[in-house]
Amino acid sequence: MLKNILTCLIALNVFLINQAFIKNNFNLECYRVTCEIVNPKVMKQFECSYKKLGPKRYSGSGLVMFNQQLDKKFDIHIKIYVAPRGKIVKFLDWKLNVCDTLYAGVSLPLARKIMWDVLKNSNFPRKCPFQANFLYNSSNIIVDESYFPKFTPSPMDLNISFEYIENQERFAIQRIFGATVPNARR
Repeated sequence: MLKNILTCLIALNVFLINQAFIKNNFNLECYRVTCEIVNPKVMKQFECSYKKLGPKRYSGSGLVMFNQQLDKKFDIHIKIYVAPRGKIVKFLDWKLNVCDTLYAGVSLPLARKIMWDVLKNSNFPRKCPFQANFLYNSSNIIVDESYFPKFTPSPMDLNISFEYIENQERFAIQRIFGATVPNARR
């Protein structure tokens, strides 16, 4: 029995070491990013932009100003749809309270990385409330292949949306349209 356990542990270790050396077989493409105010009573300004830095690397920036203070009833609804081989699949559908998340953090590694990158490259508060009539800005948030696992399929369309919600009503939405495309052969 001990021999079988040791064999499985060695095999798992070899597999994990091999996975660490596998290169991603895709390039990341961002086609469009949109930021839309749905309820101007809550949000005064919402701008976003991106710039391609390389075949697997983008930089994103944005400006946000609220018309009212946002606190305990401020939620974000994150949806990610992927389409490997043309079939659309809901990959993630996650609603979280912003204030609770800032206070307690998140356990999902990808969400933790995104949260850390946004807070590191912005003047967003580290705790609630979010102030009214204060210009929040984020700049140079780098999105690259590190956000994607090594086994990410390619080609695959991506549609990511962030719905911003106050008191159960959506007031803004950000959408990111992109894809993973196979590396060009040389």
